Amino acid sequence: MDPISIPRRCSDIAPPAQAIGADAADFIVREVPLYEPSGEGTHRYVRVRKTGWNTRDVVRTLAAEAGVGERDVGYAGMKDRNAVTEQWLSFPEAATDPDTWRLPDGVEILATGLHRNKLRTGHLLANDFELTLSGYSGGIAAAEAIAERVGTEGIYNAYGLQRFGRNGDNLSRALAWARGEFRLRKGFQKKLIPSVLQSELFNRYLVKRAQIEGTLDGDVFRLANTGSHFISDDVAADGARLAEGDILLCGCLPGRRALRPMRAAAELLDECYGDLGVDREGRQRLEDSSPGALRDLLLVPERLAVHAGGDRLRLSFRIPAGSYATLVAREWAESSLADMRGGA
Repeated sequence: MDPISIPRRCSDIAPPAQAIGADAADFIVREVPLYEPSGEGTHRYVRVRKTGWNTRDVVRTLAAEAGVGERDVGYAGMKDRNAVTEQWLSFPEAATDPDTWRLPDGVEILATGLHRNKLRTGHLLANDFELTLSGYSGGIAAAEAIAERVGTEGIYNAYGLQRFGRNGDNLSRALAWARGEFRLRKGFQKKLIPSVLQSELFNRYLVKRAQIEGTLDGDVFRLANTGSHFISDDVAADGARLAEGDILLCGCLPGRRALRPMRAAAELLDECYGDLGVDREGRQRLEDSSPGALRDLLLVPERLAVHAGGDRLRLSFRIPAGSYATLVAREWAESSLADMRGGA
């Protein structure tokens, strides 16, 4: 089964470009850390800029230079290879001075500092992106109209195709696991497989929910600018609050502790399980495997700007960790998500 296709939010405006360029410099990412190094502590923080390196490979290389184990190096998030990326890494006290490291081509150190704790996954506020789209046709009016709408109404906050593996292979494995065809091994697989199924359920719920205007009895909402959630039991009142931006509509990544939609909204989630062929036992297997989470259905990028030049269109924006820049860029691009790095 293929992952569900996510529609463009601005589907009524023809996209003025084709795809994200193929060069690494066409996809620039700068981590926005949850905190800066304090200047005190035993952990050495090193901010690196990488071109043509993913996070895992540069951690392995720099750990060897620093004389420490790969597992001793901390980082807040993973970054792709075909890009120019900036992020903080943390090294233990035993690490040698970064000034003595022999840096490989494509890696440079931008800053260092000291802090009290090791960097952990999730110690990340957001990511700043600069993406260059190729095949721009000169439709600046369309580009700016899309920017106006995306900057106020947002895009669908779906999970990108990379979540589901090459040709959706991870989704096929996740569905086989839900059917009880194999057991999860310890380690990475134990987290990956349930998360893939959760992501597909979320995406399918999002697509169905986007076709329904207003609020549903049992919708899950987040209070704007907070991490507090609640279940709707007053459709009229919550509809007015949603329109005012006081609350935000959420979807569920099912799990043991996640707040679940109720009543009419729960029926919509049940449809998503049914569409995937996941029966009651498979549903319980998934919900027992993870604590679960909630995720906003819409994402409004911050600091959004568009700049045109020649046959290129450059986008800049900030989105929270865990959201997908390719889904933002696709609002301006003709290519499918699978072909977003087409280039020209």
